[in-house]
Amino acid sequence: MFSSLSSLVVTAAALAVWAAYVTGVHVFAGARRVLAPMVRAEMPAFARGTAVVVWHVVSWVLASIAVATAAAAFVPGGRALLAFAAVLAGGSTVIFVRGAKTSLGGAIRLPQWMLLGPLAVGLAAAAFVPDHAAGVAVGLLLALVSAAHVAWAFGASWPARDAAELAAHVLPADAKRARTPTLPSRAATLAVAVVLAFMAVSIVVVRSPWPAVTIGGLFAARGLFGLIYPAWARTRGPFGVYNRIMYSPACLLVATLAFIVVAVP
Repeated sequence: MFSSLSSLVVTAAALAVWAAYVTGVHVFAGARRVLAPMVRAEMPAFARGTAVVVWHVVSWVLASIAVATAAAAFVPGGRALLAFAAVLAGGSTVIFVRGAKTSLGGAIRLPQWMLLGPLAVGLAAAAFVPDHAAGVAVGLLLALVSAAHVAWAFGASWPARDAAELAAHVLPADAKRARTPTLPSRAATLAVAVVLAFMAVSIVVVRSPWPAVTIGGLFAARGLFGLIYPAWARTRGPFGVYNRIMYSPACLLVATLAFIVVAVP
């Protein structure tokens, strides 16, 4: 289907769509949950005006990343443009993580970095390994998620403040009883980490298309299931919101990149 296109072009197109999605989340969801409260807040006019302008600057930067990513594969010096976009997305990820930890006590409370982080990883892969960008991006993302599971298995609660907050954000609560979920056992968490690590290595190292097909199918199923199944997507607690806006779309991004590995020689 994409045999006449390069891996860089198709990967850049997928990442441009993701960047546009991140921009849309910021503009539309942010206007309601961030911008509107800032406008109504009791604060000095100069501080409020500065905060509103900064919000619009972020909108401009995100939109610029989306446009630059879409154009990068077709213009001279496109890889340098992708690298610069990766620096912008990566730096923004770090700022959100650090800011949430400092201001709110836990990085999970400002989840924008969960959208920007995958974008930064994908852009870096496209900039530095253009011939294998999609596979490397998937491998890196899965390796990072695997590392997080290892840390959770041994008692870490990052990016949340504690295990209860982590469980509430990464697992669905009981929709009828609103019961807060508990984290899985160490053995189960480590098992997930091993599977994710195996997937990460297989898509980067194995030349057969089957690892990419398997990863793409699994993550596509998870992403679609999380978006369309009401009892899952609309469960009580913070997981419901995070699942619809971040987890399920991110799974679809991983699936798309994995299928690019198969579709583009």
